[in-house]
Amino acid sequence: MDNNGTKQSRKNTERGSALLTTLLVIAGLYLYSSWGFQFVDADRSSAVHLPIIVILAIVGLFVIGCSLHLRSLGSRDYQELRDELEKGIDRMSLLIESSKQKLRAYENHSVAHFAGLSRKGQETLSIVRRMVCALETRYCDVKQLLSTGHNIDLLDAHDIYNRRLVVAESSLTALIESDPIPALLPSEWEGSMARFHNEVESELRGLEMMESSYKHVA
Repeated sequence: MDNNGTKQSRKNTERGSALLTTLLVIAGLYLYSSWGFQFVDADRSSAVHLPIIVILAIVGLFVIGCSLHLRSLGSRDYQELRDELEKGIDRMSLLIESSKQKLRAYENHSVAHFAGLSRKGQETLSIVRRMVCALETRYCDVKQLLSTGHNIDLLDAHDIYNRRLVVAESSLTALIESDPIPALLPSEWEGSMARFHNEVESELRGLEMMESSYKHVA
């Protein structure tokens, strides 16, 4: 069987297993709620049946949720999903590291340049730092879930990775009456980070040019 045939077979097996498990849980819940009282002493029935039914209901909802989640993934199987997420966190790691390197470069500018940033520039620099922190947290959460090797953790990792990234506000945001950063989709992370870096670097270059011109005149 070729590679495409193997993948399709694996997809069908995963979907079939999820559907079968869902149907069995639903059937078990129905049968127990209908005839379970016959197997438990009547005096103890209310104390015993209710927790069992609740547990079965929770398990049933959990399995149904997993089944619906798997269905929502479309044609991808678990291995394809894992490969996709691993590539995603690799891109996150590169984005985080490159941003940290640029932050270190900014801090190596003269004190006069750094202090000369406008309030807007200082806030943009703060956004970069806070976005790096948010990305690092997201990266660690997804990587930890992927490391378990469990399919249910893989689904959780997929959910977490694809959530919008929220960059917390700082006190300076309110001070300069700046609009808060909207929650960012994964597809927007690299572009947004590049834009923020460009704003900071543009200000720093302007300060360097001003300093250079002052020295030339002097």
